[in-house]
Amino acid sequence: MAALAQDIDSHITSTPDNFKIKEVESLQDFIDYGNVMASVFETFDEEAVIFYKTIGGCYKKDPDVTMFVGYINKNPVAICFCIKTDEIGGVYDIVTNPDFQKKGIGTFMTKITIKHLKREKCHVIGMQASHEGIGIYKKLDFINFGEFKVYSNKHMII
Repeated sequence: MAALAQDIDSHITSTPDNFKIKEVESLQDFIDYGNVMASVFETFDEEAVIFYKTIGGCYKKDPDVTMFVGYINKNPVAICFCIKTDEIGGVYDIVTNPDFQKKGIGTFMTKITIKHLKREKCHVIGMQASHEGIGIYKKLDFINFGEFKVYSNKHMII
């Protein structure tokens, strides 16, 4: 999905109660990011936490990559990140802990990320949308340009 930045609705009408968002900077931020990512797997994915803890320990900030964690009452509940190159931005990993879904948090995180990319002078913004999120992105005026399939052999792992 993609859209011209000027066509995307990034207007924020309200903030979820007790919600704070911050840019990932510290090792703890990376651990929080990993915990939210792991929360959406049917069985909590410890490898995701280990992965983000590992990269958090050696991460060097890239000015073209920004990662965000959203907190409610200091508990990490949502994540997203964006990448920009020239005047094109991408929005990825829009994830909300299942206990906090259907409360507008994913939409809020998406709009914050879009606002960030607009400030960074991106004129086109794209993303990969999951089946669960496609309706939200269409409401924000993203256009679907095709589909992709994800193949996995996870069921074969013992």
